[in-house]
Amino acid sequence: MKPQKPHFHVSFRAKVFLAVFTVVMLIIVGTVVYKVLEGWGFVDSAYFTMITLTTIGYGDLVPTTGVSKMFTAFFAFAGVAVFLFALSILADYYFGQRAQSLEKQVKRVSDKAISLLVKEEEKRPVTRREFVKSMRIDRHGKWQKHDKRR
Repeated sequence: MKPQKPHFHVSFRAKVFLAVFTVVMLIIVGTVVYKVLEGWGFVDSAYFTMITLTTIGYGDLVPTTGVSKMFTAFFAFAGVAVFLFALSILADYYFGQRAQSLEKQVKRVSDKAISLLVKEEEKRPVTRREFVKSMRIDRHGKWQKHDKRR
């Protein structure tokens, strides 16, 4: 018997919590460190932290001491990694939801096609016109009402 590998699954909520918690902690740490090292006020320290973490870098505030410059270099590197991690989690969620929605639409269409092709009660093949007419779908994946005039 093969030994089974342990299965470790992290929920989406846990991933989001971890990403948000890490980003908030980076913002708090950066704000406190810049307040202490540069002597800036809370607003300027938080502003510089956010500008650094998002890699915008307006240049209106710059670190002036050697220690704060070295901290900024490592802080920006870690911050970009965390922001990309958080963005990848949100993108994974969005595209996963979109894929599930598309799968449901495809299943609905294929179920309809199968039900038309296997018209047991009438024991006759479906005409092309009947098939195409029944497959009309609006842009939201909902069945359009059939035009009864034809």
